[in-house]
Amino acid sequence: FAANQPFSFVKLILKKIALFWNGNELSNNKDFYFFARSASLLKFLIWRWGIYFPFGLIIPLSLVGIILFHSKKLYGPAREREDIYLLEIFLFAYMLSVILFFVTARYRVPVLPVLIIFGSYALDRIYSFLKQKQIFEFGKYLLVFIVILILVNIEIPGYSTANPGQAYYTLGVVYSKKGDMVKAEEEYNKAVFYNPSLGNAYANLASIYGDQGKHDMALEYYQKALQNGADSASVYYNLGVEYYNQGELDQALQNSKASLSLVGNDPKAHYLLGEISLQKGMPEEAIKEYRETVKYEPQNALAFYRLGTIYMQMGQRSEAIDSYENFIQFWKGDPAQIQNVQKLLDELKEKSP
Repeated sequence: FAANQPFSFVKLILKKIALFWNGNELSNNKDFYFFARSASLLKFLIWRWGIYFPFGLIIPLSLVGIILFHSKKLYGPAREREDIYLLEIFLFAYMLSVILFFVTARYRVPVLPVLIIFGSYALDRIYSFLKQKQIFEFGKYLLVFIVILILVNIEIPGYSTANPGQAYYTLGVVYSKKGDMVKAEEEYNKAVFYNPSLGNAYANLASIYGDQGKHDMALEYYQKALQNGADSASVYYNLGVEYYNQGELDQALQNSKASLSLVGNDPKAHYLLGEISLQKGMPEEAIKEYRETVKYEPQNALAFYRLGTIYMQMGQRSEAIDSYENFIQFWKGDPAQIQNVQKLLDELKEKSP
């Protein structure tokens, strides 16, 4: 890349250097500033109100400290200067190691102790200028500090202004896992408000609306999920479930088949197709789908129960017996169901030749 496109390479390196020395705490997946607001202590330690704190303050102080160190008037003993040079070499070498790969906040943290040393030195020297009434020196380095402060806190297009949509989506997922669906719905709605292209947020909202019995809204949001890049196979399957629950069997069949076409063999989708086929009065097709279900999910007790029922109605006793026995073996729910199926099984065995 550097050999074939040298200008693009230099441009990229310069952008990475700017990102490294920018006050913004860059993250590759989570917005530090967003989540810091929810922590009682962290919200005072990391924030962005005009400047990016703390990095947006430490960087200009440290750079002023480096400039002050190299001022001829402030050179100390040779040994002292060598120690400082080592710190500067570390800063340069570490920056180089980061910008060659990937600039994020967590990779930049190791330079903070060194920057704080230079920043502390800058504060000490500037205070000394003021104390000794060296107004010109004080004003000069204060101006340098202000200029650098402005530069390192400038928002870099595409990096600095974080869209909170993904953060709200993450909160929605957390609330969903905790079972607080009211809060989850609230956060997912915020997510799509700030970032209307979050397909998975629409899909999760659709699932919530489906559970609430708001089936029209569920269908609407599943469609939005498909339009915005959500997991298509999952959305098609859930659309199939919604249409099935509303009795729209043709639409349910179409979406279930679309889901299977994307993932190959999904036992859930096969089971749904079996249910749809059964409702449409196609027992042979239902048997095919239920058998595919237990092929890929051998302990699916409900599929075995459906198979047993269909086989019994079709007079295929041996197949019904096998299916009911598998149901009894794998059923983990209400024990009363096992008792009911056991009665059917006993009757079938009595009638068997």
